[in-house]
Amino acid sequence: MASEDTRSELDDAVFERDGCTCQYCHDRPDVAELESYAVDPDPMPAGDSPHPASLVTICADCASVLAGTAVTESPETDQALFETVRECTVAQSEAISDVVAFADRGTGLPNALEAGEHDPEAYAASRRKLSVTLDVLEVQLAGLAALDPADFAVDPAAFEAFQTDARRLQSDLREIVATVERVAATLERCHVCLEAVGGDGSGDTAGRCRACSVTRLDASEWRGPDGEIDFDVLFGSINETLQTASKTTERLTGRASDVAESLVG
Repeated sequence: MASEDTRSELDDAVFERDGCTCQYCHDRPDVAELESYAVDPDPMPAGDSPHPASLVTICADCASVLAGTAVTESPETDQALFETVRECTVAQSEAISDVVAFADRGTGLPNALEAGEHDPEAYAASRRKLSVTLDVLEVQLAGLAALDPADFAVDPAAFEAFQTDARRLQSDLREIVATVERVAATLERCHVCLEAVGGDGSGDTAGRCRACSVTRLDASEWRGPDGEIDFDVLFGSINETLQTASKTTERLTGRASDVAESLVG
């Protein structure tokens, strides 16, 4: 946790920006129980600190989950497993709503930039919230995968089907976020803070954004032979994955019900 002695001015600024509220569980503990979490693992150049656009406020409990040091034990009872499955299902269902909102913001970015109406803070906040949510879900799904169904009254086939769809949905959500980030990159904007970056590498240092020091994304795959971006294809890719994720979400709810029925009847 960030004590008064170890907290930096950057931490304090991040906490204040986020209303001293954990951006995953929405708890609002004492400031001493808050931490700043970097959603971008890209190492900073020597002497640089992470940019606020890459940092998000989380509570000590969520930080311990992300660090793999949570004191909460893996579920040992049928009821505990039921609650864990339910929590993951709810979290993923909420995440897809946030992903849809982020995708809408990303696909609207070309027109917003042209009109000078883009909102870097709202973009960065949406991206941070999604990133920390998906990181926590990654840890929780890994915990479920490590369980032995034989230790519970769960139907092994139902449990495996739930995990398969949960992992598939997680992959789809990450793919959508990554593709939206490349929308920014195709527009010669940093995918983290939306600052302008040179498409040919000029205007930044060693391929990094001058504002936040994060390495620029390569968006060349979306450029045609003439160098122009085919936004119809790019946006179509986002929409196609969104539709797939939506269907998986509906199926996941049924999978969770099957698991619950075998656990608690």
